[in-house]
Amino acid sequence: MSLSTVMSPVTPSLPLMPLPPSAFYSSQKDLYDSIQAHAFKHHYAFSIGRSRKINSSSRQMVEYYCDRYGKPPAGSWSESPQNRSGSPQNQSENFRNHPEGPLQRRKRCTSSRKTGCTFSVNAWELLDSQWELRHRPEAKYSCHNHPPSQSPSSHPSHCQIPTETRHQLENLRETISR
Repeated sequence: MSLSTVMSPVTPSLPLMPLPPSAFYSSQKDLYDSIQAHAFKHHYAFSIGRSRKINSSSRQMVEYYCDRYGKPPAGSWSESPQNRSGSPQNQSENFRNHPEGPLQRRKRCTSSRKTGCTFSVNAWELLDSQWELRHRPEAKYSCHNHPPSQSPSSHPSHCQIPTETRHQLENLRETISR
C-alpha cells in the first residue's frame, strides 16, 4: 500500500507516518538506529529532543522528536535584534563610510525545516541497562503536522556516513598517505 493511500486518523488530509513500535533494546544506539530505520521507511527522521536523569539515579530518559519539531523562526537571521552588531545608527554610519561607497543592508536568504511538529517518543533506560521505547500517551504526540518528505535523503540524519565506514575511510587515507 502506498503512503498516499493510508491516511492519518487524527489529520485525515496527511498521509500516515506511524510511530515506531514499542520495544526493548540492548543499548541506546540500537534503539536510535531502529527508530531512524523506521522513520527512513516512512520519509521522516528523529532528532534527540532532550534527556534527563530518572529520579536522581544514573538511569536516564531521552525524548526523540520529529526533526521538524520546534517553531519556525519569525524572521530571517539578519533581522533579529540580537544578531545585529551595534545600534542601527552606528550600522548605517558604517554602511555610509564604506570604501566602496554606501552599501545596502544585507538580507540573508534563510529557511528552516521547523514546522512545530510535536511527534515524539520516549526512550527509558531500565535497571538492567536495557532501553525501552515508549509512546507518549497524548494523541498530539503521535501524529505529524506535515506531509512526508519527498525523499528520506532530505533529512540530514539520514545522510550521515556510518561510523564503521568512516573508520574504514580514515584507515584507507592513512595507508595511502604513507
